Amino acid sequence: MKTTSKNLPATIAGMLLALFGLPIIGVLTNNFPEQTRTIWGLALTWIVAIVLLILLKYGEGRSYTSIGFLPITIKEGLLAVGIGTVLSISVPLLTLLASQFLPSRADGSILDAAVQNSPQLLLLAVLTAGTTEEIIFRGYLIERLAKLTGKLPIAVVISVLAFTLPHILNWNITH
Repeated sequence: MKTTSKNLPATIAGMLLALFGLPIIGVLTNNFPEQTRTIWGLALTWIVAIVLLILLKYGEGRSYTSIGFLPITIKEGLLAVGIGTVLSISVPLLTLLASQFLPSRADGSILDAAVQNSPQLLLLAVLTAGTTEEIIFRGYLIERLAKLTGKLPIAVVISVLAFTLPHILNWNITH
């Protein structure tokens, strides 16, 4: 389905939300205590993802398949859980390794967050990041930018930059 003047405002609103929603959340919650910031950040991130899905369905009149929501097999689901588990374990290890080569702040490391928060909150954070970031950056933003520009590489670069910004603001460059 092509972007028309009828659904263009919803698409633009969705792209602005995808580009700037998470950095704004980071700025708004930056001075909150660690656990409060984490909880508010997770809740607001889900709201951004849900609003994008609503804009997609009702504002743009498109199906969820337009951003890659497709049925998966049990084998694909198990593979996704396995990869997610490996990545969840490797991110703190890679962050520790990267901190040996890149400058980092004294606060805001992923290891600090792991120590300061409960395992349940960390699990919720991993599930939130894995789901909402896929919707926001890979699913919605790349697909919409690629359709509007006609250039997938440009869409990918912009999406990667948009994905990276809130991580640098909320954590640090090593993360």
